[in-house]
Amino acid sequence: MVQRVLDPLFRPKAVAVIGATKTPNKMGHDVLKNLISYGFRGPIYPINPKYDEIYDIKCYPTVLDVVDRIDLAVVTVPIENSIKLMSELAAKGVRAVVVTSRVESGKEELVDYLHDAAEKNGIKMLGPETFGVIYTHSKLNATYMNDPQVKAGHVAVMSFSTHVTTAVVGMANYQSVGLSAVVQLGERSTVSEAEILEWLREDRKTRVIVVILSEMTEDLQRELEKVNEKKPVITVSHSIFLSEKGLLEASSVREAMNWSLTFASKKRYRGSRTLIVTNDDKATEAIYVMARDTQLDLIEVPEEIVKEINMSTPEEVRLENPLGVPVQLPSYVFTGVLEKASFSQEVDNVVIIYFETPLSDPNNVVEAVLSVWDRTEKMIVVSMMGGRRAAEGVIKLRENGVPAYFIPEDSLKSLDAFVKWHSVRSNERRT
Repeated sequence: MVQRVLDPLFRPKAVAVIGATKTPNKMGHDVLKNLISYGFRGPIYPINPKYDEIYDIKCYPTVLDVVDRIDLAVVTVPIENSIKLMSELAAKGVRAVVVTSRVESGKEELVDYLHDAAEKNGIKMLGPETFGVIYTHSKLNATYMNDPQVKAGHVAVMSFSTHVTTAVVGMANYQSVGLSAVVQLGERSTVSEAEILEWLREDRKTRVIVVILSEMTEDLQRELEKVNEKKPVITVSHSIFLSEKGLLEASSVREAMNWSLTFASKKRYRGSRTLIVTNDDKATEAIYVMARDTQLDLIEVPEEIVKEINMSTPEEVRLENPLGVPVQLPSYVFTGVLEKASFSQEVDNVVIIYFETPLSDPNNVVEAVLSVWDRTEKMIVVSMMGGRRAAEGVIKLRENGVPAYFIPEDSLKSLDAFVKWHSVRSNERRT
């Protein structure tokens, strides 16, 4: 039921921008520009009696002057005018409204009036003071953020702060994290957190949900637990309740987004048996200490990989897990090890920890990983620590769906979160 009710918010067929304007850096201008620039597939209706057209799109005096159906209206006019618009939008049959209007000091009571007007008219409203809503798979960017281009993917973000939400989207763009949906509720929405979570739970394009919390309600507690039974929920909240209920609680927004990459990948959980491979044979002990407090099962190096190394090089290699493949060895040694590990019946997950050196080319690692990524069912997690070339390697891997990170700790913690969530679900299914 919620899926149908909130479809006009996330998958509208037509969108109106009330308060659309030609003046840059105004909400009405930026929302309209973002809808156009991001390539919204349906009709867009600018609403403002001052203009005949904006960006060569016909402009209408009111929504009632639009002949065709409108599913979603983005309201950018002052909040006192927004209240009056609710009955007009209801008369037009608009089912979802996003109110970006700011609440000025001394006008806080208008928030309640707006909420009551929307509720009275049966409108599902986000706002006021929301940055808007994004659903990449319907090419919807109904926000006023500066950069309209958002990488499509499978991570949904729900937040309670305009600034945090905007920053998370910017960070995701910069670090090539693909998003499915982004929603920020605003001051007093008629859409509840539980309703949004339920919609995201059933959304096939969303594989993991990152929730940045400011406060907890009973409805939200129940819905988080309910959603987490089917789809991983990563929270940033520092709530005792959440950890007791088995939800993944990240220590920061950055960590939450890192963890989301493993869940957003197309790989299914196979188990905790993990082989770590690094190009620094001197760092294996430190890497072992990093992995020691995780739920990763560091298995013995499979015999087939031992044979691969012995056949490839006369040099002595430390044949323990983490497996150190010295940087001075030819790149085909590393490639051969990765190939064997990716198809070994004794391995569920492979972690590649690479350190950039003058003797090594990060592109060799990237190409080796990509050569097996689509052919193996195993989870492969990569960290590439170094300068510009290593960072570019991380981005290239992420663009191809591989969970890749800039420092080793992030790769290990992210795989640990993946294993932890799935192992809990597996135990629940067995009991």
